[in-house]
Amino acid sequence: MPSRTDSNNVTSSDVAPANLVLLLVEDDLLSRDMLLIKLKHIFTHVEVAADGAKGLQLFRDQAPDIILSDQIMPCLSGLDMFRKIRAIDQNIPLILMTSFMDNDILLEAINLGVNRFIPKPFNHEVLVRVLTELKLEVSGKRYMEQCRLQEITLLRYRDQYNAMQQEAARRKERHVARHDLRNKVIYGADGIRWGITVTHTPRDILCGDGYTIRNLPDGRQLVFMVDAMGSGLSASLSALLATSFCNYLVDHATVSLKTLITGFQEYLNGILMEDEVLSCGFFLVDLMSRKLEMAVCGLPPLLVRTLDGLVRRVPGANPPLHGCSGSIEITTLSLSDIADVMVMTDGITDASLSESSTYRDRLENDFQASPTLAALLRRFRLHTVRGEQDDLTLLQLQRLDLPAAWNWRQEFEETGQRTGTIHGLLEALAGEIDLKREERSELEILLNEALTNDLAQGRLKAPGMLSASLWQGALSPLLTLELTDIWPGLDQFRNASEGSVLDNIRHHCDCAYIQDPGSRLLLLKTIVGGADYAH
Repeated sequence: MPSRTDSNNVTSSDVAPANLVLLLVEDDLLSRDMLLIKLKHIFTHVEVAADGAKGLQLFRDQAPDIILSDQIMPCLSGLDMFRKIRAIDQNIPLILMTSFMDNDILLEAINLGVNRFIPKPFNHEVLVRVLTELKLEVSGKRYMEQCRLQEITLLRYRDQYNAMQQEAARRKERHVARHDLRNKVIYGADGIRWGITVTHTPRDILCGDGYTIRNLPDGRQLVFMVDAMGSGLSASLSALLATSFCNYLVDHATVSLKTLITGFQEYLNGILMEDEVLSCGFFLVDLMSRKLEMAVCGLPPLLVRTLDGLVRRVPGANPPLHGCSGSIEITTLSLSDIADVMVMTDGITDASLSESSTYRDRLENDFQASPTLAALLRRFRLHTVRGEQDDLTLLQLQRLDLPAAWNWRQEFEETGQRTGTIHGLLEALAGEIDLKREERSELEILLNEALTNDLAQGRLKAPGMLSASLWQGALSPLLTLELTDIWPGLDQFRNASEGSVLDNIRHHCDCAYIQDPGSRLLLLKTIVGGADYAH
């Protein structure tokens, strides 16, 4: 049966009264002709049926807007036809013409939802008035329904537009937030290797946090982190502008921390409103000199861990920046005996705990138990209340060459020996620490993903070496796995954003680093079940 309302093609003219279709069901030819003379002045289109059966068929075929029917007819009476129509359509207006207005007929008609009654012989003025009123009523309802459908369509288009704009904003944030050293090993004094990992989780699409990690031409690294006041568009713009300008200064100026901060302050004077403040931190990493110069303005204290596992807080020396900030103090942290440094925005420290306090109260304890950023983030998500978190940005500068409490290594000549190599490592590790069954399975998957890289590249006999070490500086031991391949089979890992193999590997470990020229892969994994030695 055709639909009386097509929401995709109806215009304002389609819902005008003249476009309504009337179905006239009348078996008497003279009455039918007389009615048609009057009806043509009210409706431009009238369908005609000579009995109830034909009227029912026309209703199914033509989908009229109003039905005007006699009661006494062959095949089907008016009420019998209405009963069948009501089983299909509960809303179409029905008008009954009859010369017998007894109580039984009236009661049955009312129960069927007949809208109007016209007695026979009918008064032409009454007929015109009833049909005109009903026509306007139907047209008004049709118009209101069409407005509702159009509003739903507009809302759908608006939601699609908003989703498109949100995705564009997300792409812009990802484009501005640089990480020149993602999954890359950085070399410091005495060949000591370091790495930088970061997690950035916006609460909304318009994020007030931002960061950039840049590798400078002189071998140093610059880290910038920002947390703009408030939320929404204003905070997002401030964070994006600040991060973009910091990138510009790195790309177009000789970088010293003092000149960088001076230029940044001058820029802020022009973009911050009077009531705005900006929490941020500049960190100039000089691994060759074993020092970290920093200017921390309003960010939470840094968490610093020494090689022997001692943890301390290092608070910033400056308040948040505003349009008229004074001079900024630069402090220096020696990295000589440092295992890692954790920098964060207040979305971490101010996150709500289930016991009506904030994560600041347990952050230091969780950091002591977590040797990696990923391990700390797991504890954070375990203890905080979901749905009440602010934008989260957390960054770790981590030494990769740590004093080991246990070492293991084994060379292999071809792919067939790699299964035995994995089994040998897992057995040796299980004898050294309390390794959970789930952790053993995950390590096996991780090592198979890493060690079968050459197999995927067609080098069935490529030799290599697998080594492992444990660091006990955190409450949970840190397992470092290092795969050495004399062939350039690990080169495919170097494009971290494109390598599906590296994505699979990262899923089973805390972090992964590639050592140039692509011949070494370092994998770090926290052993939760290995807090105590097995013997």
